[in-house]
This record gives sequence, structure tokens and C-alpha cells, in this order.
Amino acid sequence: MLAHSHLMKVNARRGEIEAHWLCVAEEMHLVTTRGRDPRLRPIVPRYEPPDGLSPAETGTLVDNRADLRDVTSTLVDLAVRGCLVIEERDREGLLGLLASKDFTLRRRKDQPGDLKPHERAVLHGIFVGRGDHDQFLALALAN
Repeated sequence: MLAHSHLMKVNARRGEIEAHWLCVAEEMHLVTTRGRDPRLRPIVPRYEPPDGLSPAETGTLVDNRADLRDVTSTLVDLAVRGCLVIEERDREGLLGLLASKDFTLRRRKDQPGDLKPHERAVLHGIFVGRGDHDQFLALALAN
């Protein structure tokens, strides 16, 4: 009787081990056939907006809103295209500790005729109402 109960315990333990290995084999099968992430192509950054779109239009499409970042990208794009000049100046602070940077925006006299409406609006908003001054001092622009 003792041998019989010992044999039953051994068979039960063997069944548990076999069931465990079957589960491991099934998991390995699922991992190799379905569980792997698909191989993705490398992501290549683009530093130019898509053809026909300005940086501000692209930024607005990305996050569904026009914000200060989009206006800043318009200013930089206009400077790259020669519509305005951005000059950076260091401003001394108290005892030289709180120094900051100021930016002067100067409008060029010869403006291209291919400006988009939002680019014209940005230039108009900065320079109109300043008389015949073609420059604007932007104090301590934040990020």
C-alpha cells in the first residue's frame, strides 16, 4: 500500500512537471510566432517642412493649434529667407549675475511678394504702428 501511494505521488508530480513544460513550450511557440514586435524602419528626422508648407503650418498641423513656437518658427524662417534680420545681444544684469539675451528684429526693405497670409500677419503685427522704424527690440524672449 505504501508503494502504491508513493507511486501515485510520483505520477502526480510527473504530471505537474509535464504540464509545466507544455505551458513553457506553448509560451515559446506564441512568442516566436506572434509576440515579437514588428521590425520598423528607422525614423529619419526632417529639418525642412514638407513641400508647400511653412514651418508654422507644419507645427499647427502636428498639434492642432497655433502657438508661440509656430510664431517663432515663422520668424526664423523669414530670417532664413532674407525678409528680416535677427540680431542677438547680451544684456548685462545685476553684478554680471543675471545676464540675459535680447533680440533685435530688423525688417529688410525689399520684401518678397510670395509671402503667405500668416507670414504677412506676423510681419504686420511686429512692425506696423512703429512709424517708419524698421526694427523691433524683443526683450528676453523665453523658450
